[in-house]
Amino acid sequence: MQHNIDGVFVLNELSAVCLTKALVQANIRIPEDMAVLSLGNSLMSEISTPELTCVDLHNRELGVKSAEIILSQIRKEEFEPVTVLEPFIVVRNSA
Repeated sequence: MQHNIDGVFVLNELSAVCLTKALVQANIRIPEDMAVLSLGNSLMSEISTPELTCVDLHNRELGVKSAEIILSQIRKEEFEPVTVLEPFIVVRNSA
């Protein structure tokens, strides 16, 4: 707060939940005083207090596509070598 920081981007949801808890304990209002944004978009983001605003990277779809490519390689089948999954922001109460 001393350096006029009004938002934090956290690389995982667990760290973001821990951060929001610490901020609330320090009487820092979320998102009024400090916005919190994380990577992910699991159930953890939905049930945290406040609910986390997240950048959804399509982790499930990425896992499915990766498995399909690996299985295609094992079977010596053709596969699409590049898959683009556009991330998007899920706006909730933390930002």
